[in-house]
Amino acid sequence: QNEVARRMQEADGSLVVNSIYPTIQGEGPDAGRSAIFIRLTHCNLRCFWCDTNFETGSRYELEDVKRILARLLKRKKYLATDLAVITGGEPLLQNILPITRWLNDRRGVSVAVETAGTVYLEGLNARFVPDRRIGGNLVVVSPKTVKLNSRVVLCTGAIKYIGRAGELGDDDGLPVYATQIGLEGKHQRLWRPEGLNLPIYLQPADEEDPEKNRENAEACVGSCMRFGHRLSLQQHKFIGLP
Repeated sequence: QNEVARRMQEADGSLVVNSIYPTIQGEGPDAGRSAIFIRLTHCNLRCFWCDTNFETGSRYELEDVKRILARLLKRKKYLATDLAVITGGEPLLQNILPITRWLNDRRGVSVAVETAGTVYLEGLNARFVPDRRIGGNLVVVSPKTVKLNSRVVLCTGAIKYIGRAGELGDDDGLPVYATQIGLEGKHQRLWRPEGLNLPIYLQPADEEDPEKNRENAEACVGSCMRFGHRLSLQQHKFIGLP
């Protein structure tokens, strides 16, 4: 039920932040790694199965965000990590490049961005390339729409789909339909990474219903075994972390 947000790409790098916290990255290519999560506020999409609370938040100046992260990174007895995950909502609605540069250059921390891939941030390709050779940084796209921004796709190093039982294609084992409010049950085919040699992760949708979740997991496991996708299981939820 979130409001559809527009770009908030402030030149000074200030960010509207929902939360910053240490955890274990439970999804995708970095699953199992300790990380600092930076969850930004607002999204430009409205997915009918969204399970994330991202609407509330406060604006922080860039120096304030740096101070919070620096305090967490100094807690060596509690947290040892070289990874920050910027997520949302839709993180590319905001200017994440200044904090990314600071994490890379001053702290030796890599940045992974989790995006739906519909919004491009000018200059993203200066810090994010598919093979992670710049700062170890990575863009993970989780498609929710029929089309993606082509410039985001060029920066992308991995694709992560959210799968539900009965909605995986017979031809490739990936989710069939776009996930936007108003498109429920309509046959608008979700974007496919055709021609791209990128790892594909398939993650069972969490519908907060044990029976549906079991069915979703079985469907995604079967798809991974048949088509060679990589299974993503939201490990943080199994161990009770946010």
